[in-house]
This record gives sequence, C-alpha cells and structure tokens, in this order.
Amino acid sequence: MPAPLYQCLIFGKPSPEQFATLSATIGKSMENFGLKPGEHFAITEGYGDHFVETAPAVAMFFGAVGATLAEHPNLVRLSIPVVPLVSSLNNVSAELPECLRPINAMALAPGDSSLAKPVGAALQCLGLLPAQRRVFVSYRRNESRDAAVQLFEELSARQFDVFLDTHSVGRRDGLPVHVVAPATQRMLSSA
Repeated sequence: MPAPLYQCLIFGKPSPEQFATLSATIGKSMENFGLKPGEHFAITEGYGDHFVETAPAVAMFFGAVGATLAEHPNLVRLSIPVVPLVSSLNNVSAELPECLRPINAMALAPGDSSLAKPVGAALQCLGLLPAQRRVFVSYRRNESRDAAVQLFEELSARQFDVFLDTHSVGRRDGLPVHVVAPATQRMLSSA
C-alpha cells in the first residue's frame, strides 16, 4: 500500500458498527474529492501499519466508560487534532480520559446514523472542506483562457473553491472589471 496522503486514526472504544459507518462516510466524502481509500487516505484503528508522521492526520476518539488514550502525548507531539466523541455531553467526565476532558467534545446525535457531524469535523481538521481548499487561477487573457476555464471546471468539480475572475466575479457583484483587475494585481504582488 502506498503512503497515504491523509489519515484518520480511530481511538477509544468504537463499536464495530460505528467504525464501519465512520469509514464508509469518510470514504464517500473523500471520493467527492477524487481521493481513493487505501491509495490516498487511510482509516485505521490506532496508528495502523502504514502511519506516516508527515501526512495530515486527525484522531477520532470514541469515548466510553474506562476508555484510555495512552497515545495522547505522541498525538500532541505530532500536532494531530483529536475529536472526542461521547454519547452525551453530560457523560464527558465518565467517557473521556482526563487528558481529553479540556477539549470540546462532540455528542453523537441519535439521528446522525451516518456520523456526518463527526466526519465533517474530521474533514475540517484535515483541511478538506471546500471553503478551506481555495485556489486562485491567474492567466493571460488571450493565450490561456480555454485552459483556465477547463482548470476552473475541473477543480470546482473536485470540491475546490476556485476564483477565476471571469467566472467568480460578475457585474451583479457590484465590482466592475476595472476595479477587479487592479485589486487582483495588488493581491498577487503582495504575496
């Protein structure tokens, strides 16, 4: 198996159903970005066999009475965010180890059978929400317009928030072209 680009590490005491559901929902979300399980991302119990310290990772901790997290110091050392999950916010002190209690926990909602909220938190930690995947496409009008539009369409289809001046800002936004071009030029020159 190649080294994953993204990693989701599962800790605590998830039920087999929770592990399977979380894996399926993350897998479906990742596929929306064109990422394939096992090839581009890994979901493992603990660190798994192919953990890569330098690849973006998130840890999901399923709380339960008696659950521990001996790996916490290493997760902190690696700056891996931990999303603590509990059955109810009233059960934080009973279901989370002491090291996770200061972190805002997320209650598993009974109506969230696909675990969409925890998956959303995981994707946010990995920087995979469309609003976090911003791309600015700059091009010369005459020579590259078709390529720029094609790039805009391809990236947009892969859940990127793409700025292309001819598509992203129209007259309806109240910014005439003679205002957008100098602002864009200043933005690029200050980068």
